[in-house]
Amino acid sequence: MLGRLCARYLRSRGCIVLPKGDTDYLYDEDNLYTPHNHDFVDNPLFIRALEASRSGPLAQRAGGHGRWNLHVSLWAASHALKLGGDIVQLGVCEGSEAAAIVEFTKFAKCARRLFLIDTFTGVPEEQWTPEERAAGADSAQWLYKEAGDLSGFVRKRFENCTNVSVIQGRVPDALSMVTTDRIGLLMVDLNVAAPERAACDALWDRIVSGGIILSDDYGHSRKGAGYYAQKVSFDEFAKTKGVEVLSVPTGHGLIIKP
Repeated sequence: MLGRLCARYLRSRGCIVLPKGDTDYLYDEDNLYTPHNHDFVDNPLFIRALEASRSGPLAQRAGGHGRWNLHVSLWAASHALKLGGDIVQLGVCEGSEAAAIVEFTKFAKCARRLFLIDTFTGVPEEQWTPEERAAGADSAQWLYKEAGDLSGFVRKRFENCTNVSVIQGRVPDALSMVTTDRIGLLMVDLNVAAPERAACDALWDRIVSGGIILSDDYGHSRKGAGYYAQKVSFDEFAKTKGVEVLSVPTGHGLIIKP
């Protein structure tokens, strides 16, 4: 009885209480702490995908998201392919997440397309509002300033995948080069609200029934900080379509098109 009361008290103070013998079974990455089952990290295919994602020049300096974050993206990509849909990623950086998807789904052997769109030099300064800049939404710009134009590296990274299109340009202008009317997964990670909303509006009708929009930054910031403007914008977009956003503990926001 005393043990249960102590555990309840510790939980009320934000502590995680693990069953005896389970001290090594805590997932603790990228601000996600849980003893819930995460044996997907031991899947050999997942491990190979993770290794593929870490082969870029910024892999160590950028830190990156945790493995559960990647697990969500890989699940969404696999789901999209089962629907017979193509994948569009907005905000690519060095292509780490795309590399993991290509490895995990054996994408080079499938009949679908993957469109990778980015300026590859960072967010155009004029796309941020003063409020976003004050909140720190531009905190990742240093990566691009250090790396320079990443488009050459990304093209080289996927040169053996003829069904992967690397498109350098700003959103929404570059969306004209997305030549598919069957999108199974739209991945949105532009670090700025206005072009993300414009892309969702522009591509919604091309997303197949059951297809997914996955917002990477949706839940990463509290009100008034970081990427919160993207959450507000994504919520407003969902409302216009009569759908709900699933807030995922990894920070993702997920919409499934009816």
